[in-house]
Amino acid sequence: MTLLKLKNFAKAEMDATSALKICPSHSKSLHRRSVARLSLGKIRGALLDAIYQQVEEMALKQADATDDALKNVEVLKSKCEHALAAAVKRAPRRNVKITVV
Repeated sequence: MTLLKLKNFAKAEMDATSALKICPSHSKSLHRRSVARLSLGKIRGALLDAIYQQVEEMALKQADATDDALKNVEVLKSKCEHALAAAVKRAPRRNVKITVV
């Protein structure tokens, strides 16, 4: 979390990835890596982490997850989706000529 506040997103992503190697379903590590990836412009990876975190939180909801945790995941997922849509709009358009052989 400190690395995210210091805006050292590359190191934060590496630390979260290391934590996820130990415990792949750790919700906080998924969230931190998703935030770091979103800040680094790795939108698809951030979205995948947010979706995976949402699935984990929903599985835990049957046990003990709070509604606030699910809301945080939804907000992060929404940010990722908006960033992805904006990236698609900014992407250069190319005309590719296709010839049939």
